[in-house]
Amino acid sequence: MLNVVIPMAGFSTLSNELEYPYPSPLVEIHGKPLIQHVIENLQSLDTQVAFTVILREDDCRRFHLDSTIQLLTDHQAKIIQLKQGTAGALCSVLLAVEGVATAEPVVIANADQIFDNKALLAFVTNVRETGPDAACPIFESVHPRWSYVRISDGYIVEAIEKNPISRHAVAGMYYFRSGQQFAELAMQAILNGRHTEEKFYTSAVLNEYILAGLSVLPVQLRTEDYHSLFTAQRVHDYEHRLRGDLH
Repeated sequence: MLNVVIPMAGFSTLSNELEYPYPSPLVEIHGKPLIQHVIENLQSLDTQVAFTVILREDDCRRFHLDSTIQLLTDHQAKIIQLKQGTAGALCSVLLAVEGVATAEPVVIANADQIFDNKALLAFVTNVRETGPDAACPIFESVHPRWSYVRISDGYIVEAIEKNPISRHAVAGMYYFRSGQQFAELAMQAILNGRHTEEKFYTSAVLNEYILAGLSVLPVQLRTEDYHSLFTAQRVHDYEHRLRGDLH
């Protein structure tokens, strides 16, 4: 069993860029909503996946986004609705702690990204075989949009948000071997004030793992295996790729 938490209550400009009258997860790409691509991508793993999805209550009331998620997961997803925003994705994820604070692994995944199936499977296979306490896929970049990690002797020794301290950008996914351990260290990250511009990001937890002497593994991806669909241009490029216009 793999517990996957997808925070979807944060602010996104994608719908406004596309002049689309529905929330960003419902933006249609090649005939399917973005969130359907994301969920089907994660369902391609050769293991049972249990989804916890964090939504804005307003999106559920106005657009029935919770119903869409349940249909895509055969009514097996746990839905958490937020009445108002939080101080960042990490705070939102901690609201799901009741369902994931177990000895089972937990994955925190962005709601606007797709991995090529072989790359996603290779990442999960790698962490299963090597058994780190935490791990994240990385790709090469220098743009300050991303989270970045510093690596020494094959392991992550520092993580920072929105600052390219290396060429190793985090590809929007975090694996934690124990949901219970993640919950404890995530709370510690908040208590220690590990925020960036008053927002708590999931990357902050990696530093707590490192300080505790735990192993945090980077898994290298090819840049072309990771598709982050946070702008209208990236959505158009990915749709062209699905149609076979881009290779």
